[in-house]
Amino acid sequence: MSRGLTAAGSYVFSKQLDRITKLNAVDSGYERRLGDADTPHRVTLSGLYEMPFGRGRKWLAHPGRLADGIMGGWQVGYIYGFQVGNPLTLDNIFFDGDPGQLRMNIDGRTVDNVFAADLRTSGFYYRDASMQSNGVLDSNRQIRDPRINLAHNLRSLSSRLPNLRGDTLNNIDVSLIKNTSINERFRLQLRAEILNVTNHVFFGGLDFNPRNASFGRLTEQVNLPREWQLGLKLLF
Repeated sequence: MSRGLTAAGSYVFSKQLDRITKLNAVDSGYERRLGDADTPHRVTLSGLYEMPFGRGRKWLAHPGRLADGIMGGWQVGYIYGFQVGNPLTLDNIFFDGDPGQLRMNIDGRTVDNVFAADLRTSGFYYRDASMQSNGVLDSNRQIRDPRINLAHNLRSLSSRLPNLRGDTLNNIDVSLIKNTSINERFRLQLRAEILNVTNHVFFGGLDFNPRNASFGRLTEQVNLPREWQLGLKLLF
């Protein structure tokens, strides 16, 4: 664009399927499921703005060498990325609920359950009278219930569901760049960059063992926290 502004953007819509594993060892065919790298929506935006100071710019267009070395050659840039989370892989577990109702409920402030529904009633545990204490479902009884141990069964629940996905990537990096001309052949570039400038947490490490107290919860951060870095380049 004009006045020293450069911008670029892209949107990708995609779907990845695979047939590489069997749902049950005795099955004659392979399960048709979403690939582990399936990301239906991805947006990338980037831009670079050359600040209007220094030689050939709007202000200080004809500076001396010292003034141009201090005020000229400054640029500000950014890269933004948004990507829908990858599908999660369900283990061979007991489930009698509605797979279409399974949704993520990731909240970076509270590290909430991965499933939006109450785990006690979403279908991963029995909910009869033996699982209740004083008429209320008891999570401790549900976890200890031997009926959810699936050791000799034919599985029918798909290993991946289109609506059950990991955390959404939402990241922005910014940079401040100073270009200084040494002579016609050499140019020095100083870069100050902030990665993940909003300090957004990208969660992973999901626990899908219904016997664990952390079942359905996020257990770790899989991206870097906000990070500052400085770089110096000699261009020729």
